[in-house]
Amino acid sequence: MPEKAVSMSICMDNVSAAVVTHPSRFEAAVDLARKLPASVILDEGYGLTRNHLRAWRCVSVGKFGLVVQDDIAVDYDLLRKQIATYMQDPDESIATFYSVYAADLVALNSGASQRRFRGAQFRGELAVMMPQHMISEYFVWAKDNWKELDPKLKWHDFLVAKFLQATNRDVVTMLPNSVQHRNREFKSTVGHPAAPFGKERVSATYHLR
Repeated sequence: MPEKAVSMSICMDNVSAAVVTHPSRFEAAVDLARKLPASVILDEGYGLTRNHLRAWRCVSVGKFGLVVQDDIAVDYDLLRKQIATYMQDPDESIATFYSVYAADLVALNSGASQRRFRGAQFRGELAVMMPQHMISEYFVWAKDNWKELDPKLKWHDFLVAKFLQATNRDVVTMLPNSVQHRNREFKSTVGHPAAPFGKERVSATYHLR
């Protein structure tokens, strides 16, 4: 599939989407990309962080960009509604459609449809959305900062967290999550355990409606 962003018709116009993937997961990524639809950004030796930056470059042609990983399950109807909500008022924040924080379940049980938290705390860039101007700013910042990360922490979600911290921005988690991590079906390509410290890396709010 060509490295060209396309409108995410399952959601709405003005959104460009990309699926980042590893060669071992290419078929799953193509299947996901066809359903969204989206471009497929294949890691052919670039490394996880650089490949995610390539994905953000790909989706920077739209008013909003959505980058997802290949190892996810998606509630497409809910995702479309949540994207529409976020686009109405992004408020200088990024949106995530997946999260593992216990606070999300507390917020959902209290009737909230989203939860805001500081960007420095952000982890897990499985399905993230930004407005175009923020993507452009991210590239400018990343050019001078991505190599400064601890080599052991050169994962894309740490880089986004550093950017959000540097620019004093928040993350909005859309609730309930419309994306789930299929971490039992897909072995981590960077050595992450499926259940670190006995806690599985999955959303507690997916399909809770």
